[in-house]
Amino acid sequence: NTENNQEDTGENTSGNNTSTSGSPTRGSGSLSQVFTQGGNYTCTLNATRDGLTTTGTVYATGNKTRVDFRVQLPDTTAIQTHIIRDGSFSYNWTDGETAGVRSRITTTGTVDEQPQGAGSMADVDGTYDWECRPWIPQTSQFTPPTEITFTQM
Repeated sequence: NTENNQEDTGENTSGNNTSTSGSPTRGSGSLSQVFTQGGNYTCTLNATRDGLTTTGTVYATGNKTRVDFRVQLPDTTAIQTHIIRDGSFSYNWTDGETAGVRSRITTTGTVDEQPQGAGSMADVDGTYDWECRPWIPQTSQFTPPTEITFTQM
């Protein structure tokens, strides 16, 4: 059946609606806790600390994740940052920029060290409130944008 096939491949290339029914899972903790849930899911994230409000959306399937963050600074400036992890590399970029960072993911799942200021403003070790739901993945969510030049770190 089609649903089982999509779970086996972890990808939906048809462009059909990506939401599925299912009870949401709610929690609080680090992004690594959200990333290690397993399965196909999308989550909304929220955190406020040190005068910064961070909201975001996580898309995940298998060893692939994408996180889109919006960090609201105290001066009303908002910064949009993105991370795609494809199982081998992590791609980080910020809206309005033409350059991003590409880092190898180690065998333990961590990202090789990045230079000061690289990557996203999001605190990956911070505490977030989240709500996750099952979804049918779309491959386009895990493809780095072609208009960004990624520098290997």
